[in-house]
Amino acid sequence: MSDLLMIEDRSVLLRELHADVLAKVMPEVDISKPRYDLEEVVDYYTGKRGMLDFNSKGA
Repeated sequence: MSDLLMIEDRSVLLRELHADVLAKVMPEVDISKPRYDLEEVVDYYTGKRGMLDFNSKGA
């Protein structure tokens, strides 16, 4: 058996391990669906990017 994992296999393995850790840490929370909508995340980080652009212009 090889010690090397294909990138796809490693990604799947890491996702499964992450789900296992979350299930142990937060058993009462449903982790089968994302906690936030994509639009909320994009809006949040778009606002952060604007703040970063604003702050970097003064330097």
